[in-house]
Amino acid sequence: MVFLCLLAFTALFADFLCSEKPIYVVYKNKPYYPLFASQTVSDSLPNPRSGKMIWQNIADADWKHIQYEKAIWTLCPFSTKYPGNQKLRKPFSQQKIQNQVFTHYLGTDLQDIDVFASMIQGAKTSLSVGLGGLLLLSFLGLSLGGIAGYFGDTKLILARGQQYGLLLGTFMGFFYGFYLFRFDIENAFIAQAYGKGILYLLRSFGIFIAAILCFTWLGKKIGFIPFFAKRKAFAIDNYITQITDIQMSLPIMLLVVSLSLMLPRSIISLILIIGFSNYMGLARMVRSLTQQTRNLPYIEAAQALGLSQIRILWQHILPNILPTIRIIMILSLADLILLEASFSFLNIGLPLDVVSWGKILNQARNSPETWWLFAFPALTIAATAGSLKILGQQK
Repeated sequence: MVFLCLLAFTALFADFLCSEKPIYVVYKNKPYYPLFASQTVSDSLPNPRSGKMIWQNIADADWKHIQYEKAIWTLCPFSTKYPGNQKLRKPFSQQKIQNQVFTHYLGTDLQDIDVFASMIQGAKTSLSVGLGGLLLLSFLGLSLGGIAGYFGDTKLILARGQQYGLLLGTFMGFFYGFYLFRFDIENAFIAQAYGKGILYLLRSFGIFIAAILCFTWLGKKIGFIPFFAKRKAFAIDNYITQITDIQMSLPIMLLVVSLSLMLPRSIISLILIIGFSNYMGLARMVRSLTQQTRNLPYIEAAQALGLSQIRILWQHILPNILPTIRIIMILSLADLILLEASFSFLNIGLPLDVVSWGKILNQARNSPETWWLFAFPALTIAATAGSLKILGQQK
């Protein structure tokens, strides 16, 4: 548990723990705070290359080569964005450096990027992808599994027009919500404008839901035609079960590669890939637990009181199955972190400039003598997955 808290703290404050900008520095008796300075704060500072004083941004100044009077650096005063031009440095070895603060304690990789910095930023990437994938996986698994388990093939009674409207609305919502706007979403994520990309996804999801509701309402309105007015059970359990069975029958790597070809390289894309390719197991478990719970006396009492089906499902059945689902979700998070490392190792999903533990392992594959590029990320991945497995098994 202590290791997981430390990992979460590292991921949350990765940009403050790992930065080539000092937290506090004094130059000519004047204090500066480069790590927290905005891009609009500038001053006259020396250029280490020319030796001349020039007007430059405080955050972008080369503080490592400026003769400052006093400085407080971050835990890891290196960046993963700008590779160096030095030779490969081994960990725990003597290094020719001007200041002990700039020691590469875990060595450097093939691009002369500090491994400790890569491990810190990799924790941020792994937990971001893992937790994001878990949220998507949980939403799909709880929603589809709960609906399939509660309504089954006989409880959801709809007019024939509503059923046709539901199916047509699903197709039209996907076409007008996601297919037509796919380039807007793709370009936003390629430009790393994640906020705009998420807004585009929400817009597409809103269009998708609106299309389903609209066509279902139209199907109800054409009920004056006898053929469309006939009410019958909508076998939603059968449809959801068949969809999940088809997905589970496909090799996960084939499914992941297919989705990665359709989406641009970004963290959001990898979250979508992991979530949509791994929700099936949770959905089947939720379906099974819901089927066991829906016939209990307190559920029958709630139905007798006239409570709506959705209220019964989300306020009475879901809280009853959450203790079991919580364990599955924690174990799923460990699996998702392992999947993220595997996909990064195979160079699937993430942009080229995003650091992850799997990418560090990939460098070790290309250069077997660099044992530290394998040992540190492999041990961290194993410790993270193992800690989550232990946490999931605790009562």
